[in-house]
Amino acid sequence: MIQFNLLPDIKNQYLQTQRTKRLIIVTSAAISGLFITAFASMLILVTVVQKNHIKNLQKDIENSLTEIKKVPDLEKILTIQNQLGSLTALHDAKPVTSRLYNYLVQITPRDATISSVDLSFEGDTIKLAGIAKNLEVVNKFVDTIKFTNYELTTNETPAKVTAATAFSDVVLDGFSSGQQSQTASQVSYSISFKFNPIIFSINKDSANKPQTVALKVPQIISTRSVLEKPTDIFKEAPKTEPQINTNGAQ
Repeated sequence: MIQFNLLPDIKNQYLQTQRTKRLIIVTSAAISGLFITAFASMLILVTVVQKNHIKNLQKDIENSLTEIKKVPDLEKILTIQNQLGSLTALHDAKPVTSRLYNYLVQITPRDATISSVDLSFEGDTIKLAGIAKNLEVVNKFVDTIKFTNYELTTNETPAKVTAATAFSDVVLDGFSSGQQSQTASQVSYSISFKFNPIIFSINKDSANKPQTVALKVPQIISTRSVLEKPTDIFKEAPKTEPQINTNGAQ
């Protein structure tokens, strides 16, 4: 079979261009339609669906608030909850007063007893009153308090130790001779001093682990902790003569 091309080449190129043009137009229209559909969907979502959803949420919130306000003593309940939330911090901040007895056992000489203890956490002060064998014991008691340090030890590995002075501003407020014994006259004393708040604190390290506090008492004179006889540290003060004021001599 013999075929003859009756259309000139320019006519073929024109037809091919037209087909390409129509294809591009159709494709562009389809893509534009997709974009228009997506835009319309987003517009409907933002202007209609989301607004309705926000309204429903607001309505639920208002209903919940109305129900909560109906709860009796609501303000008291909320106050208690706030206080419960602060209990941990308050517990960590409170002083450990149970350490006081062991501290007194460690620093009190064997020839001295204590009749009264005045402990103040507002001024971080302690005032001791009692009786001693003689004035020399009282003076050594004062020196023992002055030179007592504390060590703060962490539970880390290796442990870290921090040392510092435990007591400061140690003052022998006064003394007086008391009742006579077979060997010598006893002396009533009054000593006041400040303490480092750390020795009564619940100390924690950077890992929130408790640290150990220990007093390091100089052996100026044998104390009850050395003799392991702390039970008779407290005794009632005898009646004494009028107290001699030492004018705050340290």
